[in-house]
Amino acid sequence: ATLLAQYTPSLVPAGSWLAEFILWSAPYGGAALEVVLPTLFWLAGPPSAFARAGFCRRAAVLLGTVFHLMLALPLPPGSFYPFSASCLAIYMLEMPRAFAAAAHRLERAIAE
Repeated sequence: ATLLAQYTPSLVPAGSWLAEFILWSAPYGGAALEVVLPTLFWLAGPPSAFARAGFCRRAAVLLGTVFHLMLALPLPPGSFYPFSASCLAIYMLEMPRAFAAAAHRLERAIAE
């Protein structure tokens, strides 16, 4: 709700039904995500050849990245930037080959 109020006040005006729903559902959504992320990492297990493991790991990294970016975006004092930055670094360690490939593509794009 803070993020929406700071960056898009005209889209979600204070007191609107959408703002009230976001305020009501945010704690439940955060708690649910805190249960879903470890479950996905547990299902993924160690790196293996199983298709389910790859999907679970990618889904966990994607959900966790979006969640921690949303925590980092609000302006201070509501931002959890240092915590979110460390979590994002840990997520990159979960998929080292994908991260290395993305870094290589970025390096080639900058060089052109």
